Amino acid sequence: KVIATIPTDRPVSVERETFPGLLADNAHIQAYVETAYWLDLGTPATYVQGSQDLVTGVIASSALPAAVGESLILSGAHVVPEAQVSGGSVIGHNARIGQARVGGSVLFDDVVVGDDAYVEDCLIGTGATIGSGARLVRTVVGDGAVIAAGTELQDARAWNEAGELTVTSE
Repeated sequence: KVIATIPTDRPVSVERETFPGLLADNAHIQAYVETAYWLDLGTPATYVQGSQDLVTGVIASSALPAAVGESLILSGAHVVPEAQVSGGSVIGHNARIGQARVGGSVLFDDVVVGDDAYVEDCLIGTGATIGSGARLVRTVVGDGAVIAAGTELQDARAWNEAGELTVTSE
């Protein structure tokens, strides 16, 4: 009955439109209090947060047998001993991390991070390269994108388009 009242010709926010409308119409609504972890992974920031929570053990999952700690380094990845990888970061297969700081970020397979780079709360796509001395904060880098040495990006999106790097703010 409720489903039939939801418009199909436009996006609808159930929590902002449907439920308040039902309450305004004095409809009978029931609820169930759930204490399990839940996070809407609909944005890059919440995807990164969910990954951090999984790696650091905030949530338990059969995807990992136990909390990993500060980072999850997948097979074939090479992280130099001087690198600092923390905050629940994930380093993908065959990634290469130089003397850099990576905090709370998800780096997919084959990512390269140069020396003295700083990557914080970022989502870095497969095969992307982060140049030496680059500073990225809350930034999404698309597959195969090359971020030049010394580049500073915050709250940005960067991807390759027709062979050229495109950068936008959120």
